Amino acid sequence: MLMMWVQVKNTGCGIHTQDIPFLFTKFVQPRTGAQRNHAGAGLGLALCKRFVGLMGGCIWIESEGIEKGCTASFIIRLGICNGPGSSSGSMALRLAAKSQTRPWNW
Repeated sequence: MLMMWVQVKNTGCGIHTQDIPFLFTKFVQPRTGAQRNHAGAGLGLALCKRFVGLMGGCIWIESEGIEKGCTASFIIRLGICNGPGSSSGSMALRLAAKSQTRPWNW
């Protein structure tokens, strides 16, 4: 099985550690500091979590606090796609069918 690990580090405004557990909840935004000035619906990380989960992976964010930046990481399982009709080409649809829910119904 092939796995891919992606890590993005920044030196931005950072995130309070108390806000991290809520970041992947849809329509939730950090309650603190400079981040409140940023526009958005609070769906970006929730969507990322859903897509990463459909690929058999996990996603997380680490931060040492405000003004210290943060690191976003995810690990996903990779497969080989032989074409649109191949079994590996429809992995997300198979996972959705297995859970008896539409892929976008979260």
